[in-house]
Amino acid sequence: MRNTEKLNKQPPNNWCRKLALSAASEGPLFGKTGRLIYTELAILRFLIGHGFKLLFSRNEAEAAAWTKLTTQADQRADAIVTELLSRRKQD
Repeated sequence: MRNTEKLNKQPPNNWCRKLALSAASEGPLFGKTGRLIYTELAILRFLIGHGFKLLFSRNEAEAAAWTKLTTQADQRADAIVTELLSRRKQD
């Protein structure tokens, strides 16, 4: 710690705080628990998406609308996440 303090020219509390903040800003998907949650959500997304696709496949208009919505969700995933996180920060 003392060597790092000398290199950074900052007290340990400051650089530890900055390190903790940068790690926290990367999100909770790092580590075993986060990976497990992400995997489960990906599996659910796959099953739900294909379930609705099968359900809507009987009606061409509904199937086309579902395909359009899933494509938009995939293309705008980052924007959707940013919007949801900004709503959470407001609460």
